[in-house]
Amino acid sequence: MYIANRKKKSPYSLFLIIILLVGCSIITPKKDKTSMLYENIRRLENIQMEGVAEIKYNNLVLRKEIFVTKKSNKLSAILIDGGILGMQATPFASLEIAEKTTFSFAGKKESSPFSFSQLQNLTSTQFIEKYKSEIISKQYIQIGDYHLTWNDDMQLIKISGENIEVRISYNISGDLDEININLNNEIEANILIDKV
Repeated sequence: MYIANRKKKSPYSLFLIIILLVGCSIITPKKDKTSMLYENIRRLENIQMEGVAEIKYNNLVLRKEIFVTKKSNKLSAILIDGGILGMQATPFASLEIAEKTTFSFAGKKESSPFSFSQLQNLTSTQFIEKYKSEIISKQYIQIGDYHLTWNDDMQLIKISGENIEVRISYNISGDLDEININLNNEIEANILIDKV
């Protein structure tokens, strides 16, 4: 009979079918781009993270611990010199971005030639309301001298200006994972984030 001759499905095939059915049943619907944009911008509003920064300049390479905090419109980054075997850790250099950008090294504070005042309100509700249509449709906007780029998940992945480029990557949870900064094609800083 035809029924007797019909091939039986292998346990392996049945297992795959079950896995696919279960997988499809637990997949959550993807958020719309407006919701994702609001969520990702707000995740950048207040940040406290630590990691390792590798800075390259000519033939010099420095590797230092880095601590970054951002609250409202102020961002601070501190490079830590761990000393011998990590003992007596002290600040090696620091950068503060607010209305003005200042850099401190060896006890001296200097103003940076790079001004980020145009991007101060990047994480504000007003910013999202003003630019959300353009961001969602083009995934790219220009603010003053800076060009900003978003990916399909509405995460900010690139900021570029005349003499600076910042590239940002995220882990599978949507947290900051790595930041690469290039200044004048002379200084490159790569920040690997361990904890957010």
